[in-house]
Amino acid sequence: MQETTLIQPTLLYNLLNQSLQNPYISNANFLLLFDVRGKEDYEDSHIFTAKRLKKTVDGKFTIPYECELPCKWNVIVYDGTTKSLEETSNGDANAAAKFLFKHGSRRAVGVLWGGYELFSREYPFIKSQQIMILPRELEKYEPYPLEVISRFLYLATRKQANNRKMHRELEITAHVNCDVSEDPIYRFCENIENLAFCRKDGDQDFITFLHKACDFLQQRRLEGRRVIVVSMHTISRNVSVAIAYLIKYGGMSLKVSLLIIIKLVHSSKR
Repeated sequence: MQETTLIQPTLLYNLLNQSLQNPYISNANFLLLFDVRGKEDYEDSHIFTAKRLKKTVDGKFTIPYECELPCKWNVIVYDGTTKSLEETSNGDANAAAKFLFKHGSRRAVGVLWGGYELFSREYPFIKSQQIMILPRELEKYEPYPLEVISRFLYLATRKQANNRKMHRELEITAHVNCDVSEDPIYRFCENIENLAFCRKDGDQDFITFLHKACDFLQQRRLEGRRVIVVSMHTISRNVSVAIAYLIKYGGMSLKVSLLIIIKLVHSSKR
């Protein structure tokens, strides 16, 4: 069985933002994230929810008592800049990942490609200085839209579509609204261009809308803009739009694009 695997920043971002009725990270067994940088670097800032993996005086890693590695679905480590699984690479992420696998991880331990430096540059709003996080804080965490294509395409719920803070942090400038609801929340985010699906049954064929949505998305991508595709729970129409876009403009087969979206929406099963 493979001991370690490189994971892209997008995958960790999506893991941190998985949700249905509650954020997945509120489940203590969903994600265990370790920072293996020095104490000063960790206390200065780290990825939200990350624990520091400490060393003994003789340089050996120690596992925190409460970790329960065999119970965790996703175990991920990061250092400052690691971009390979080679033992000669700078940083301690690879050694830490192998240590965690040998001490009980049920699956391959993820090593974050690019480490903290790249992740914090891509997602500066997810870094933190908080050392202790209470369970109730994780339950109240407001997940960000899931990222399909880095710096371009996101899947969002209706609630996220009305969140000005998330729009500002992700630099969202357009919506594709796949919800049939007449709820006017989409109008409350200023300066957002909106392509909407039919408001009433029979007003518009969804297949026709898919073609319009794909063309709308491609034009915004060429303009260098970021778009969220919205539906009630991120499990139906907006997923269909994302798949259609990957097929029409990404040159992917239905099978490949479907697997990408399944991995995105259910990334706990990586």
